[in-house]
Amino acid sequence: MRSFTRIAVALSYLCASTVMAHPHVRVAYQVDPVLDASGIRSLQVNWQLDAMTSAQIRENVDLNKNGVLDPDELQAFADGNHDLMKPSQFYLSLEQVDNPTPVPFEVTNYRATDAGFGFQGGVHISFTVNLPASSPYSDIKVRFFDPTWYMAMQPRPGSGVATSNTACHSELLSETRDTTLQGQQVLQFLFVQCAKGIEVRPTAQIFPATEPANGDAL
Repeated sequence: MRSFTRIAVALSYLCASTVMAHPHVRVAYQVDPVLDASGIRSLQVNWQLDAMTSAQIRENVDLNKNGVLDPDELQAFADGNHDLMKPSQFYLSLEQVDNPTPVPFEVTNYRATDAGFGFQGGVHISFTVNLPASSPYSDIKVRFFDPTWYMAMQPRPGSGVATSNTACHSELLSETRDTTLQGQQVLQFLFVQCAKGIEVRPTAQIFPATEPANGDAL
């Protein structure tokens, strides 16, 4: 029986390697801030994987060969991928605008779904990024970046933020940063700002969309 971790390895193959590579996996990401009365409490993140990677996952994860990625197959894949992504911090860094010190975070609810084929299809990985409870944030800088360039990570069209809350706005910006393997590079980051004093929604359940606009045609 083939292992669920085979594709998980493909997604994080060069986590600990210094080998340079052009992108082999393309990810379109979406970020949805979750708010309470004090500010941004967490971020719901959705990664949509490109058509080729999605096809490889479907081939390797469908162990019972019924032509469908069953929930237990998808979760087993997500669990294996989570363990491989965790040492690289999910290629995610968070900062505040006025403080370059990285914001600590914890990833939970790591799961995979299959949105099928076509423009809005692809395999998706979604997870919750929990911010420190002791420090509410009104703004956050979100950066997904793989220093090995094995994974190309770009926001989905519309700047990569999905939220119906008018208290938030976002901008896609760039700045020059030192990278681990390729010196100074111009990197993109997503700046998300939400006004304080918003309504508390303790029973709300907010999940990332599973149908990003650029779909399998990445």
